[in-house]
Formats: sequence, structure tokens, C-alpha cells
Amino acid sequence: MFTDESNGEFLIARPNCIHEPPIASDGIGSNKTDHNKDIKDDSSPGDFFSAIDAVEKLGYEGKLSSVQIAQMKHRFFKLSGLLSKIRDNEFNLLQLSKKMSTQLDSLNESLSKADNYPEGYNTKADKLREQILNANNRLLQIEERNDELNYTIESLKDEKRMLQNEYNRMPKEEDAINLHKQLEKSVSEVKSEMNKRSGETRQLTQTMQDTKEMLEQITKLKNDAEEQCQNLVSESGEIESQLLQTMKETDKLQKQKDEVERLKTETSDEQLKLQDEMKTLESLRLQLELESVKLQNQSIKKQKKLYDLQSQHEAVNMHVCQLEQKNTEMTQQKTEADLKMNHLKQELLQLKDHINQQTRLREAFIRKARKADNILQALKESVKFTMKTCSEKHMNCLAMKQTGQDTQLLKKRTQLIHDIKKLKEMLLNQCQLTELEQIKLRQSLQQADQMNYDLANLRIELVELTRLVTIKSDEREQKSRDFLIAQSRYTRIQDDIKSKQLQINEYDKSLNSTQKKLKDFAHLYEAIKEERNNCLSSIQLSNQHIQELSEKLRISANEIDILKNNLVHKEELTNKQRKNIEKVIAAHDLLRNEFSKLSCTIKDNEEQKERMKQSIHRQNTIITQTTKQIENLKNAMGHVIKVRNSQAIELVERNEEFCVLQVKHFVFTWATRI
Repeated sequence: MFTDESNGEFLIARPNCIHEPPIASDGIGSNKTDHNKDIKDDSSPGDFFSAIDAVEKLGYEGKLSSVQIAQMKHRFFKLSGLLSKIRDNEFNLLQLSKKMSTQLDSLNESLSKADNYPEGYNTKADKLREQILNANNRLLQIEERNDELNYTIESLKDEKRMLQNEYNRMPKEEDAINLHKQLEKSVSEVKSEMNKRSGETRQLTQTMQDTKEMLEQITKLKNDAEEQCQNLVSESGEIESQLLQTMKETDKLQKQKDEVERLKTETSDEQLKLQDEMKTLESLRLQLELESVKLQNQSIKKQKKLYDLQSQHEAVNMHVCQLEQKNTEMTQQKTEADLKMNHLKQELLQLKDHINQQTRLREAFIRKARKADNILQALKESVKFTMKTCSEKHMNCLAMKQTGQDTQLLKKRTQLIHDIKKLKEMLLNQCQLTELEQIKLRQSLQQADQMNYDLANLRIELVELTRLVTIKSDEREQKSRDFLIAQSRYTRIQDDIKSKQLQINEYDKSLNSTQKKLKDFAHLYEAIKEERNNCLSSIQLSNQHIQELSEKLRISANEIDILKNNLVHKEELTNKQRKNIEKVIAAHDLLRNEFSKLSCTIKDNEEQKERMKQSIHRQNTIITQTTKQIENLKNAMGHVIKVRNSQAIELVERNEEFCVLQVKHFVFTWATRI
């Protein structure tokens, strides 16, 4: 006659019967812990985000298109949602199985009590045992509720992590503003390029007009040159050779003129192409403006969605705070229950001492024999149970060592602890709180961790105390049953039926309240899940739209690059044409200079010719005059000769007379001297 206990679950002692079902609760608890571990292992964010990162890498490498990536992500999120639903259903089924197993155990105990307990068994110890059982059942309910709340908190944390990651992936206001600024810059650059091209087209038109004027001048000069050449051909042979050279140069000018006309046609074609490109650029500008307007509208919508998400996040935080408050209330209730348990234990010890004093002398031999039998049975069952548990643990350890899960679980545990710390720090950083509030928050988190550790230690102590209580209650029940078997059977059955009815009523009330709370929480959870799915779908649509816009921008950038390359090519052609035109102008200037030189030489020759004519005419006049003068001179010479001869004769005669006179004078002087 004894009681068995596992994981804080009490079972009523049954006289002269073998007890088997307590392993079920341990199995349920282990299933629950394994289920939570599986949830934590399977729902690790590293595997989740590694799959998304792998898909995005394939998209960046170009192996998958944006549409395929979006479809794969949508399917992945659907599968993850289904998996979470399956896990929730599995956990609910496990809880239902646990409840049914506890109900079956309680019914089996009540049946065994009805069969084996004596009639009229109603003592203080039985009432205390009822109170202990009620307290233990409440404690179990509180622990189950605490586990459920922890599971819901973990699931909410996972969803919060998912939402945070999705929120971090979403384009922020700064990114949208930067994109808008880049688009405005690109539009301004396109406008500046359009203005530049319009200026270049104007310059080209001006150059074309200048070339036309130059060609007209060249044609005029050609006509003048041809007329002058005809005049020069008629004038002299030397000038004919020069005219032949000028004709050659005019042929060259004609060729250059043809080239200029060809360039003119090419420039006109290019001008038409440039006009078409300008039209395309204007259409692209209009498209960019429309896309910028769309992006502004989308940014406004995203801001609204972000505001809604923030409000939802605040509501979830409020709900989490309420759950934490409830958890603190539950811990307070648990401490009160622990205090009551201590008082009950003290009273039990006092009662046990009193019973031991009364029955020590009377039933020593019977107690020893039955105690030995019970100890043997308990030892056998404990040995069986320990063997089973040891074999199961040994098999699990071997399987884990073979698969290498022991190190993986430790690594995952450390990684999860590290992730929880990081998330706490992230929450503290994201929540815009003051330093005092952050310090209080950290202190409260540390206190919560310490309280969890204290809870675990108290659970261990509670298990040990319950074991002691069960051992002592076994001894007490053995003595009380042997002492009052015949007297208290009928009363005991009636009291047990009443207590069971009270327990059943309490269980029904607690079940109804828990079901109502679960329904409310399920509705709330479904609403949050729907909002989360809507947010994820909107985020996916926005990502798809952003990718499409980025592709359009990339295409437009490529088109702009192509247009720039065409512009560069056309600028090179225009530069070549300008160089050719400059060369033609230089050749034209050279020809003009040569033509001016030739015209100057011709004019000089004509002037020289006229001068020669004038000089010849002058010389002819001079010759005629000289001939006339010669004739006059001849006549004058004849006359002069005649005069000279006459004068010579006269001179001779006078000379003779002078001689005569000199002789006379000499004679006279000589005569006078004498």
C-alpha cells in the first residue's frame, strides 16, 4: 500500500493492488518537452532564412527570374504556415491525450477506492489528503497553463522575428527617397542631355546654313573664276596654263562640293534620327515621371502599412505584457500554494507523530511485515521503472551519439540562448525608451530569468517533498487502514463520491473557462496570423513591384547607355564632318588665296601690259618726236654748218685781220718803243 509520483503528479494509494499507469504522465511530459524541442529545432530561423537567401542568390546569379523567386517564396511561406498549423494541432492533440489520460487515471483511482476502501472512512487525514490533491491538481493546471503560455510566447517571438526580418527587408523611407532622388537626377540628366542635343542640333543647323552660304559663295567664285579664266585664256598662253591649274582646282572644289552635299544629306538623316531619338527620350521622360508618381503613391501606401504594422506590433506587445502580468500572478498563486503546502506538511507531520505514538506498541509486528512487503513491491516497481528509463535513456544516448545530435542540440541550445539575448538587445534598441526605462526593463528581464531558475529549483524541491509526502502518507494510510477498515468504509465511499463530484465540478468550471480563453486566444491568434499573411503578401507584392521597377530602370539605363553610345558615335561623325568641313574650308581658303593671288598676278600683268602699251605708245611718240627732232636737227645742223662755215670763213678772215692788226700793233709798239 503506497503511492507513486512522477513529475509533480500525485496518485492516491490503493490497498492490495499493483500500480501501473504513472508512467503515462512522464511519457506525456517527455512528449511535450520533445515536441517543444522539435518545434525549436525545426523552426530555427537559420534554416528558414538560409532557404530564402539561397533563392535570392539564385535570383542574383540570374538562374531564376523575379517571378519564379516570388512564386517560390509564396509557396515556401504557405508551406511554413501549414507546418506551423500542423504543429499547433499536434500540440493540441497531445494536450487532449494528456487530459484524457489524467481523467482515466482519476477514474481508475476512484474505482479502486470504491472497491477497496472501508466503509465510513472519514478522518482529518482524508480531508487533508483531499486538500493536497486539489492543490496538486491546481498546481498541475497552473504548470500546464504556464507551459502553454510559454509556447505561445515562443511562437509569438518567432513570428515577431519573422516580421522584424521582413520589415528589415522592406524598402524604408530613406531608400524610397533615395530612389526618388536618383530618378529625379536621371530625369534632370536626360533633360540636360536633351538640351545639349538640341543645342548641338542648332549648331549643326547653323553649320549647315554656313556651309550653304559658303557653297553659294564658292559657286559665285567659281562663276567669276570661269569668266576670268575665259578672259585669261583669250589673253595669253601663260595665263592658259595657270587657268588649267585653276580648272583643276575648281574640279577639286566641285568634288569637295559633292562631298559637302553628301555630308549635308548625312547630317539631315542624322538630324531626323536625332529628332526620333528626342521623341523617344521625351516618351521615356514621361514614363519616368509616371513611374515616379506611382512610386510616390506606393511609398505613401507602404508608409500607411508600416504605421498599421507598428500599431499591430504595439498591440502584440501589450498582449505580451498582459501575459507576463498573468504569469506573475500565477507565480504569486503558486507561492501561496507552496506556503499552504508547507503548512499542510507541518500538520501532516504532527498527525503522523500522534498516529505513531498510538499505534507503535499495538501493531509493530504487522507494520513491519506489511512495510517489508510494500517496500519489496516498491523496490521491484522502482527497479523496473528505473531499468526501463535507463534502457530508454541509454538507447536515446546511443542514437544521439550515432547521429551526432548531442553536440548539435548543445550547439542549438547555445545558439538559441545567444539569439534570445540578441533579440532582447534588439528589442531594447528598437523600443524608443529612456535610459531609466531600459535599465528597468533589463532588471525585469534578469528578474524573470532568475525567477525561472528559482521555479526550476522549486519544482525539483517540490518533487522531492512530494516523494517524502507520498512515503509518509503510505505509512500513515497503512496504519489508518489497518486500524479503521471495518468502521469507515461506507462513510469513506460517500465522502469520496462527494469530493469527486466537487472535483468534477471544479474541473468542468476550469475546463469551460480555459476553453473560453483558448477560443478567444485562438480568434486573436487567427486575426494576427491573417494580418501577418496580408502583410507578407503585401511585402511580396511590393518586392515584386520594386524588382519590376528595378528591371525597368535597368532597361531604361541600358537604353540610355545605348543612346549615349549612339550620341558619342554621332558626335564622332559630326566631329569628323566638322574636321572635313574645316579641311574643305581651309582648302577653300587656300584656293581663294591662290585665286586672289592669280587675280592679283593677272591684274599686275594687265597693268604691266597697259604700262607696256603706254610705254610703247610713249616710245613711239618719242620716236616720232625724235625723228622729227632729228630732221629738225639735221636741218638745223645744215643751217648751223652753213652758219659755221660762214662764221669760220668770217673767223678766218677776222683772224687774218687780227693777225694783221697784231702785226701792225707789234710794229706800232716796237716803233713806239724805239
